[in-house]
Formats: sequence, structure tokens, C-alpha cells
Amino acid sequence: MVDDASLPTTRWSGMDHNPSVLFGIGRIEANGGFAASTEADRVVHPYRRHPYPRSTLDWPIAPRLLRPRGVGRIEEMMMDSQKLPRPRSRMLGVLLEAVDPERCGGSCTLKPLWANEIMHRAYQTVRLTRLLEDRAPCRDRDPAAINLEWRIAKGLAEALHSLRIVRDSDTVSCSEVLRDVVRDMTELFGGAACIDGISTSIERLGLASFKRRAMVLLADHLVVEVLLHAVRGRRGGQIVVTLDQPCRRFGRLAVGYDDQAGLFGPPDEECGVINDLASLLESEVAYRAGGGRIVAEVEFPLG
Repeated sequence: MVDDASLPTTRWSGMDHNPSVLFGIGRIEANGGFAASTEADRVVHPYRRHPYPRSTLDWPIAPRLLRPRGVGRIEEMMMDSQKLPRPRSRMLGVLLEAVDPERCGGSCTLKPLWANEIMHRAYQTVRLTRLLEDRAPCRDRDPAAINLEWRIAKGLAEALHSLRIVRDSDTVSCSEVLRDVVRDMTELFGGAACIDGISTSIERLGLASFKRRAMVLLADHLVVEVLLHAVRGRRGGQIVVTLDQPCRRFGRLAVGYDDQAGLFGPPDEECGVINDLASLLESEVAYRAGGGRIVAEVEFPLG
């Protein structure tokens, strides 16, 4: 078991549900309430006297409005992946092999959190691969460039595989794998987002195995957010990733982006995966801007 690992918090989905129906509170009387009847020309007030018993089974029920069903993320992933040409589909395949939940290892307590992270990473990987194909189609690239993409994707997958947890409490080095993951992500998908490149300043640092996994994956997700921010802003820039130790008891991870304009903050989707990963580091992500750079930063205790 992991003694110092924070458990993921459970959040209600943002789906369009009626809480009255879900929790059975629709029958609680309140002043001024009304129920729509099946007749379009009148409104039935349930709190007035009626000639028939006050039973919910006796009330006329309005038919639900039929709405087209939205496309879920899994369906969206499948549709996007099927549109890819063979070289990009092969590249995507090797990247998705790295998101196998059976390869996480570690304590069963954290399995739900890792599974949630894996699902979001798979979705973002398909999204970025589709964006890469839209911005730089395979038909316009020579075989050498396609082969380079394949080798970068293979290296990225191997780096992600190396995050497998043997024992949660084992202290392991995190500097090399952090550098490999953020560099490979930027080299693979940065061109589609008009990113000029990446600069890293990473000190040697050791963390518990589960914290190393959380920290590296957190950096990966923050790099993805920077890439998507650059796509939305339609401007170039350079990604900067820093890992240092500002004092003896704390480490600091920062993912920045050279940008003179635009706001940078938490992801649009309230998926919680970034906050969940930060919670395993016993910290939270702070966003700031200044000096022509936007930065997402997390300070976490060591030991």
C-alpha cells in the first residue's frame, strides 16, 4: 500500500441530467411548483385540490424531448484513427501501446487514477496525431521524414513504458525519462502546432516510483496543453521545461511557453487528470504569466 499517496477525488459528470430525477426529489412539495401536462393548452398545478387522488402515478407526464445523441470520446477516437493513412496509423499504434493500463504496476489503490490518466492520454494522442496529419499530410512528406517520426514515436513509447512501477516506495531517478518524454512529444507534434522547439533545464532528482510516474505524466499533459494553446492562438513559440530544487526540501517542475499574448490556465475540460497527478505530488498546479512567458508550475515536497 502507498502511505503518502493522495487518493483521486470523485467528481460528478457534467452530463445533462436532471438531479430531481436522479435523486428522487421530484416529489418534494414546494410553493409555486407546476408540472406540464400532455395537453399543450393548459398547465396542471399539483398543489391545488383535484377530484382525483394526489398520487404521482395519476399525474400526466410530459414526453421527453428527443435529442440527437452526442458522440462520445471513444467513438471520436475511433473515427479519427480510421481517417489516418497507414504510416500515421502505425505511429499511433505504437503510441497507444504505451497506454495499456495493465503495464502501470504499483499499488491497487492507485489503479483507478492511472486508468483515468491513460484514457485522457489516449484521447489526446489520437487528437494530436489527427492534427499532425491535417497540418502535415503524409503525402507531402518524404520517406526519411516519415521514418524519423516513427523512430521518435518508438522512443516516446519506450520512455513511457519505463515509468512502470515495481514498488511504489522505491526511489528512482526521474530526470532522464522526463527529458525524453517532453522532448519527444514536442519533436513529434510541435510542428503541427507551429512550435519552434523545446528548451530543457533538468536537474538530477530522485522520487518515489509512483511520484516519478505522476510527475513525468503531469509534465506530458502540460506540454499537450501548451501545444493545444499554441494551435488555438495560431502563433509560434518555444516550450521551456524546467526541473530544479529551489531548496533542500522541495522540488519544482515548470512548463512554460514563450507567448506575448493570450491567457493560459487550467484545461477547458474538467477532467481532473492534471490535478489528480499533482495531488500525488502533494501539491497543485499554479498558472502565471510575465516577461513574455506563460508558465504552469508545481512545487512538491521531497522525501
